[in-house]
Amino acid sequence: MSKLTQSFFKLPPIAQWGIILGLGTVAFFGGKKIYNTILSSADKRDLNKEQAEAERQGEKLTYPLSQYNTFADKLEQAMFDIGTNETAVYNVFKALKNNLDFIELKKAFGERKYTGGVLPYWAYGSLNLNKWIAEEMSQSEISNINTILNNNGIKYTF
Repeated sequence: MSKLTQSFFKLPPIAQWGIILGLGTVAFFGGKKIYNTILSSADKRDLNKEQAEAERQGEKLTYPLSQYNTFADKLEQAMFDIGTNETAVYNVFKALKNNLDFIELKKAFGERKYTGGVLPYWAYGSLNLNKWIAEEMSQSEISNINTILNNNGIKYTF
């Protein structure tokens, strides 16, 4: 047995459990961060690919790039903390006119620190738009968003 192992077993049981739980927590959140980074990279590649395809099909952005950042900020404000301003969320999606607008909104939203759930903010970390919508909106509200998108000729859904 190594000196480190011997030292560990000489500690009182409460200290041993504290070390085990501490290392487990670090491993969990470290693994979660790596997993989310991999998913985020894949999501960005997919969005860029879809954007290129929409542009090849002749779609153009309806607004200047800064407007998509404003839309993303409005969504975050509408869903921030406990409670959601559904009307504000719907209004953002009503403003989108094509698939390229939707893609640019998702890119502008990126991943943002989520604080609206019942758990502490650090349990959620940063979430993309799909996950924010899933956390904040009921199934019928998501259906309303999807109807708005469909009515605007947008193929994407939540």
